[in-house]
Amino acid sequence: MRWPWLTLTLIGGYMWWCWRTLFANRGMMPFHPWVDVFEPKQRALIAWDGYEEILILSTDLYTSEATQVLEIMPLPSEPTVSAKDIDLFHRLNELINTLIGWHTATKDPGRSVSLGEPDPAGKVTFHEQIGAHDISVTHLLYQDGFMQWAENYLHSAGMSAPHIPPDLAAIVQEYIDEGFNWFVFDVVSTLPKVRTNEPIQYRFKTIKLYYPLRITRTAHGETEIELYVLSRWHPNFLASGIARERIRFTLKRSAWQNPGFDGRTIEFLRRLDLIPPEETDYSRGWFVDEWQLRKLDKEIAKFFEKYPEVRLQPWRVVGDLRSFDRDLVAY
Repeated sequence: MRWPWLTLTLIGGYMWWCWRTLFANRGMMPFHPWVDVFEPKQRALIAWDGYEEILILSTDLYTSEATQVLEIMPLPSEPTVSAKDIDLFHRLNELINTLIGWHTATKDPGRSVSLGEPDPAGKVTFHEQIGAHDISVTHLLYQDGFMQWAENYLHSAGMSAPHIPPDLAAIVQEYIDEGFNWFVFDVVSTLPKVRTNEPIQYRFKTIKLYYPLRITRTAHGETEIELYVLSRWHPNFLASGIARERIRFTLKRSAWQNPGFDGRTIEFLRRLDLIPPEETDYSRGWFVDEWQLRKLDKEIAKFFEKYPEVRLQPWRVVGDLRSFDRDLVAY
């Protein structure tokens, strides 16, 4: 939930640049048209209770040279935005390792301009610097004014003669036509080396579990998105979203292998429950208790305090970015 995000000449080089610079769950626009943007990994924790969603997003990002990148993410309602501890995903990894019986963990955790005066087509409801992020939440007041509003914003942010790519503009218009009137603008400073951005939390009302994917489809190339979903029940994927077959459940307890033990010794240790059993699918996840949720994150624990059972499920979305013609939605 970049967080989830949303250009610059009209010549042939511009079109080549356009598909190289839109990745993951957000549309991305570098401040310099010749700069390439790369987002090799994205991780998100989603907590959803059927009425409200907490989306915590952290991405790895780098560019071919130092610049600033504007990211835009559509949301179904007005979010509250806050910073999260970068060790959250480390704690999540430790929790999952505990749930599946592994006892080792690897640490895999997990922008800056000022906003100008808004055009009458939009209204800024939140603007704050959070670590490397310069985040603005905008409410669209009428459909036809968004593109001009966005270009005015880019100009005020320091871009000369900004122009939103037509393909991206068409996708944004799809969201607007469907009633999406909230967009998060995030400006991040980037370097030619991979940097893990601070996790940002977006909390918003929604009766459907939601994760934006459609906004990526003007880009080319393969992507991998790690999603960890906390919910009161096993979500059912809606026909209006990406197909259930696109969601992979990759966390498995694999047969333990160590070149120092022969097969008979491994089987003996397995019967004593000292090493994991044979490979088992965890597609339906695990139930987590209040103490585990509090250890993970106090706000998430409070979010679910009225519910006796909460399920944690690991999801993974992979594929060509052009293939994401629908968002991830479930109920």
